[in-house]
Amino acid sequence: MPERIQLRRIKGWRMPPDTLKTDRSTMWGNPFAHQDPAVAVRMFRAWLTGSMRTATLFDCTVVTPGDLASKRARMRAELPMLRGYSLACWCRPGALCHADVLLELANA
Repeated sequence: MPERIQLRRIKGWRMPPDTLKTDRSTMWGNPFAHQDPAVAVRMFRAWLTGSMRTATLFDCTVVTPGDLASKRARMRAELPMLRGYSLACWCRPGALCHADVLLELANA
């Protein structure tokens, strides 16, 4: 069963097999940031699923440069590629993370 893996910077750590990196250095990174990470994850879900309204922007910062519409279209088109893979991000275990959203949508 695919799961979320926390990326680590400790010596000797390696990503497990069948795991894809989904941090901001990849196309799968959450383009939104907020001092409350749960808000940024809610924004990511609304943006990716197409349910975002301008009123839901809160005070998030867009941290990924570029056209968000084309990024969303590409991410939606390639979402099935994630099916069956575990996803790695820097978020702590148990914390709400955009990789959880990707896991849910890709494996639905």
